[in-house]
Amino acid sequence: MSHPSPWAPSARPTPPRRVGYALMIAVIAGLMLSGLAPSSLWAARPVPQPPFPANPFAMLLVIRDWPWSDPTGWAQTVALIAQMGNGQARMSVNWAVSEPRPGQIRFDTINDEHIRSIEAQGLRPLVTLRVGCGWMNGCPPNGSRSYPPNDLSSVWHPQYGYSRSYYTFVKQFITHYRGHFDIVAIENEANSSLFWGGTADEYLRLIRTAYKAIKEADPNVRVIDSGMVSGMWGLCIARDWLESGYRSEAETMQMALAYYRRAAQTGVIPIRTVQDVRFWLAQPAVQQNCDRATTILSRLQGTVDALNFHFYEDYSVMHYVSEWIDRRTQMAGYTRPKLTNEVGQRGDLAYAQGAQHAKDVFKTLITAASLNLQAVTWFSGNLRDQPVAELFEGDGSWRPAAFTYRLVVSTLQNPFRFQSAASSGPTLYRYIFQDVTTGQPTLEAAWAEGDSQTVTLTAPPGSTMATVTDYQGGQQIYPVQNGQVTLTIGDPVFIRWQ
Repeated sequence: MSHPSPWAPSARPTPPRRVGYALMIAVIAGLMLSGLAPSSLWAARPVPQPPFPANPFAMLLVIRDWPWSDPTGWAQTVALIAQMGNGQARMSVNWAVSEPRPGQIRFDTINDEHIRSIEAQGLRPLVTLRVGCGWMNGCPPNGSRSYPPNDLSSVWHPQYGYSRSYYTFVKQFITHYRGHFDIVAIENEANSSLFWGGTADEYLRLIRTAYKAIKEADPNVRVIDSGMVSGMWGLCIARDWLESGYRSEAETMQMALAYYRRAAQTGVIPIRTVQDVRFWLAQPAVQQNCDRATTILSRLQGTVDALNFHFYEDYSVMHYVSEWIDRRTQMAGYTRPKLTNEVGQRGDLAYAQGAQHAKDVFKTLITAASLNLQAVTWFSGNLRDQPVAELFEGDGSWRPAAFTYRLVVSTLQNPFRFQSAASSGPTLYRYIFQDVTTGQPTLEAAWAEGDSQTVTLTAPPGSTMATVTDYQGGQQIYPVQNGQVTLTIGDPVFIRWQ
């Protein structure tokens, strides 16, 4: 029996040659605070100033009929990203495009056109910086989209890091665009040979050089790593747990099967049984990729301002990834905030066009906020070879999930910040958000898995009514009686206390 690889990349930006996994961002079970007394639950707390953009939402969008290589198609794409309420649009900057010949950096390429179009819509570019394939590396023939530069040394130079040519380009490019970028990712999915043709050590030398150049050119830019393929996390976590004894074999297998449940349902990764988990853990490619992932995580200290990950699985298992990243970096002696510059959902066309997709978008975005991710980039792209749940039709028309996405993003940008989880499953989910301007917890997001549940909610002090908005935008108003409101919670809703 042949087994599709779980290491298949999530693919995307380089104008659509292949666009990758739709993904799902998930919930963290350890946030459950259901034992809090109402007075503690609703206590106003200081809201820390976020170190990243005030609007953390971004989008990476590919519409079938709007090719990025066409200025009109790209402009339409960016305009749609802005309509969704995002603050940023993800794009790639390819060194081989901006400097086609040594020493001849240009600022009139498609890279620059994409930046201008994004800013014309009032958005900020969220950049993925790639070496690409050109004079700087000889463009090896093995099919990767990016390779280390030929002058990448094994010896650090105090002036230009490990690569004079790369350092010079990065510093000149970021200096030219000083003040234009909030976040810059170095490469895309460096654990995937489709995107990175070098070793883990070469990537680490490259990102350290980039960090030096970027910080010298614009200290306010937040540098992040490439993110890693979503399909790797479950197996790498399982291997670590088993080898270290961190969890029992039963717990490990339960986690792994839960992690790959959605991927198995869509036929992307056929891990459905304990035997499947054991089969994949024994594969040399899995072991090599996990070695690469742990090597990179263990050596990013001093080279990134936040840790980036890509995620496509069910929201109920994302906490495993978040916790494992923390575990591995703490073992290496450092911690960093986390973000994702690529999240989304798996699903076929019927799912993508239906109501369940919209409900899952709501849950995904809310649980992303509950994880305190510093930025969240939704990926919606037309994909030929893998099931992907897109927000839009091929002509750019909106599916139900697109309206839900805009509802959630616009609601949270009032602005609200996550405060606490009143309940985080497994059947009832309630998340409380603070109004940043007042410090008061006046917004809740809630849903139930399985049967609906009747819940009596304690209103914040001074509230007289609750406006309940469902995931489709429909509203009902409930009066507060004796400081409480009783609701039946099923499909996702916002509860706004007034």
